[in-house]
Amino acid sequence: MAAVRIGFLAGSSDIMRACLTAKVSMTRLNTNLIAQYGALAALKDTDYIKKTEKLIRENYQYIKEVIQSTDGLSIPVEPKYGFSMVFDVGGTGITAQELTISLFKRRIAVYPGDGLGDEGATNYIRLNISRSDKWAFEKFKSSISEAVKEAQSGLYREDIIRFFEQRNNERARWILQELKKKKQDYRVA
Repeated sequence: MAAVRIGFLAGSSDIMRACLTAKVSMTRLNTNLIAQYGALAALKDTDYIKKTEKLIRENYQYIKEVIQSTDGLSIPVEPKYGFSMVFDVGGTGITAQELTISLFKRRIAVYPGDGLGDEGATNYIRLNISRSDKWAFEKFKSSISEAVKEAQSGLYREDIIRFFEQRNNERARWILQELKKKKQDYRVA
C-alpha cells in the first residue's frame, strides 16, 4: 500500500536494525490512523491477492500485445510479480524522456527510465499495470503510435537536453551525456 506508506520489510536482524535506524533518522513520517485501518482491511481480505494477481496478469497481457504491435517498442524483461512493467523505446529512435512527454500530453502517466537506474535510463519507461479499470490501457493503446510519431519529430529533444543541463549534478550530467549520444544518432539516421 505504497500510496499510504504501508508496507513491510524482512531480512536479517542486522539489516533490519540498519533500515530502522535509517528510516528514523531520515523521515518523521508516521502512518496515520486511516491508513492503519486500510492495512487491517487489506490483511483480512483473503481474496485480494488472487484477484489482484489475476487483474495484473490480464493487464500485462493486454499491454504486451500493444507493445508488440507498435514498431520500435519492446519489453526487455517480463515482470514476474509487482504492479508495474518496463518497456523499451530504443527501437523507435527516440528517448524515454521524449516519449514520456508525448504521453503526458495525452494524459497518460508513465515514469521515464532516468529515475530507475543506469540500465535503460534513456530507453526504458515504467508503466503501472495495476488499474482495475480498462479505460487507461485502452487510452494507452489508442495513443501510443501517435505519441511515438510526435516524439520522433524532435519536438521535445532540445527542451529535454536543456532541462538536464540545468540540473547540474552528477546524475543529470550522465543522463545528458546519454541523451546527447542519442541526439548524434538522430543526425546520422
